[in-house]
Amino acid sequence: MILLYTLDENRGSALADSSGLEPRLDLALDPNATSWITGGVQVRAPSQVNTPGPARKLYDACRKTNSLSLEAWVKPANAVQDGPARIVAYSKDAANCNFALGQVKDRYQFLVRTTQSGPAGAPFYSPAGAAGPGVLAHLVCTRELSGEVSFYLNGQGASGKADGLFSSWDAAGRLGLANEPGLGKPWVGEIHLVAVYDRVLSSSE
Repeated sequence: MILLYTLDENRGSALADSSGLEPRLDLALDPNATSWITGGVQVRAPSQVNTPGPARKLYDACRKTNSLSLEAWVKPANAVQDGPARIVAYSKDAANCNFALGQVKDRYQFLVRTTQSGPAGAPFYSPAGAAGPGVLAHLVCTRELSGEVSFYLNGQGASGKADGLFSSWDAAGRLGLANEPGLGKPWVGEIHLVAVYDRVLSSSE
C-alpha cells in the first residue's frame, strides 16, 4: 500500500495519509466546498484537494513494478458530470495524466498512462448506468506488468489491455481528489475511501 485515505477523521481541515509509507501525502480540504459526513467527505462544489507538490512516492513505487491498484468508495451527486470529472487523479494537468479515476455521465472511467498510450492515458470504462446519483460504489482498477487491466465494480470485474511501461510517467504529477490538480475537471459527490497499491490486487482480494 502506497497511499491510504480512510476519510474517517470527521473533523479538521486535512485528509491524513494513513498508509504508513513515508513521506505522508496529507491533503488540505477546501472548507467552502467540502463537508465531513459519517465515514467520509462530501464535495458540494468545485474544489481543489491535492498535494502541494509532486507525489513522488507514487511515481517511484509504481514505476518500479509497472503495476498498480487504485481503490475507492464513492457516491456521485449526479449522473451528468463529464470531462471526465476527476474523482482521483495523479497528474500534472489534464493533458499529462499518470492515472485517474473519473466519471463520464453514468459511467466510471479509469485512465492509465504507459509508453504506448500517450500522455493523457488509455481509457477504460465501467458499464453504462454504474455511476448512479446517490449510489455508493466500490471501485478497484488494476494494471499489471503484462498490460492486463481490470476494472471491478462492486466486486464484478471486466478486463482490458494497456501494453507498455510506466517509464513515460510525469514526475511532476500531483495527487488530487475531486478535480485535476490543475483544475478544470471538478467532481461532486461523496468520497469514503481512496487507496493506491504498487501491485495488482487479486480478484479474491
